[in-house]
Amino acid sequence: MKKLFEKTIKITEQDAKSHICIDFFVPDGYQKLVIDTSYSPKYEYDMARCKAFVQKCYINADREVDLDLLPTSSYLPLANHVSWSIDCPDGYIGTKHLSKPFQKHTISAEGASEGFLPTPIRSGKWSVTASINSIVTPWAEITIKVEGYR
Repeated sequence: MKKLFEKTIKITEQDAKSHICIDFFVPDGYQKLVIDTSYSPKYEYDMARCKAFVQKCYINADREVDLDLLPTSSYLPLANHVSWSIDCPDGYIGTKHLSKPFQKHTISAEGASEGFLPTPIRSGKWSVTASINSIVTPWAEITIKVEGYR
C-alpha cells in the first residue's frame, strides 16, 4: 500500500448546492485504489442557527409555519451532507449518496464499493467530486485520502 494523495479543504455555507472537483494522479502499476472521504463537523446543535435555517427553507418553499409550535426534535440537530463521485481517466465510474461523514470507497477491476463500477486502475488523472448538498454549520472540512495497492 502506498499513499498516493491527501487533501483537506475548508468549505462554508456559501458552498452549499455546489460541486468541488479534486484531481489526483495515479501512476502505473496499481491494481486497487482505496479512497477515504470525510467531512466534519456533521451536525449543527445551535438551536438559534437551526431554527433560522429551517425557517429559511419554509420561506423558500412559500410556506409559513410557526417553528415555536413544532417540537425541536423535528429539526434538531441539523446535519451537513456531502456525497461523492469518482471519475477515472476514462470517465465517470459512480456516486455514493450516503449521509455518513466517513466513507471508504474501493475501486478495482475485480470489484468496487456500492455505487461504483468495477474499473481497472489506469495511470492518469482521477478525480473525486464532493457534491455539497447541504452545509448547515458555518464551515466544515472535507478530506480525501487515496491509497494505491499493487
